[in-house]
Amino acid sequence: MYKGAIITETQKNILLGLMFSENSFFSPFERNGLWYISEAEVLQNNNTNVSWVNALELVELPPLNFWHEEDKAIQIVQNKSGVVWGAMNEPQIAMGLAMHRINTNMATYEEGEKLYFYANTILPEHQAIFNAYPQLEISINEK
Repeated sequence: MYKGAIITETQKNILLGLMFSENSFFSPFERNGLWYISEAEVLQNNNTNVSWVNALELVELPPLNFWHEEDKAIQIVQNKSGVVWGAMNEPQIAMGLAMHRINTNMATYEEGEKLYFYANTILPEHQAIFNAYPQLEISINEK
């Protein structure tokens, strides 16, 4: 019996494009709100038929690297639990970071339990906050 996993729309779209071999590919599918992944094999004949050859349990999807804003050099990732911690324990800091995002028109991308923001630079005072408060659960990825 499959347990399945919850995957994001972006992860699902990336998986739809993955080829396993010349004649097979991966395809995610949903059942009762959980996602699974199957390996499908394309059988060539007069008609193109698809036959499911394997069904793999998606317990945890490996991280898929994606970048919502290709023109930005820095990806800022925050777990939603870090947002809650900030609002409950350091509301002035959390509000200051939120206001900066609003004032600079920084878009927020939500994928599962994570929020993604993009910039070309990180202000030193923001980096100091990220370093001083690991409970905010903010990580920085650079291209």
